Amino acid sequence: MVKNYSNPMSKERKNWLLQRISSIILIPLIIWFFWNIILLKDFTYYEILSLFKIKINGFIFTTMLITMIYHSKLGLQVIFEDYIDNKTLQSKAIYIMTFFSYFLILLSIISLFIIYIK
Repeated sequence: MVKNYSNPMSKERKNWLLQRISSIILIPLIIWFFWNIILLKDFTYYEILSLFKIKINGFIFTTMLITMIYHSKLGLQVIFEDYIDNKTLQSKAIYIMTFFSYFLILLSIISLFIIYIK
């Protein structure tokens, strides 16, 4: 396989960079999440619901979920590219995984929106 070195931002480099950026973004978001979980007193349904009804908390949690799912998608894509030799099967696996990743992001956003409007 001949690599095109004239393009400084190949698909592989872009994915590598995006995975590093998403992991850096996740560090403060996960710290924020654990901090809020530690501050909960009883872990009741209504206490957790009230945590996510606060606009900024809902926004930060949604951002964390989207970033986490996207980061996982990038990691799984690298695994599929490295360990599936059959190119047809590889592209189908990546397509299905990408579809489910974006579906999970959409489902998460809708679920958190429903929590917010209740």
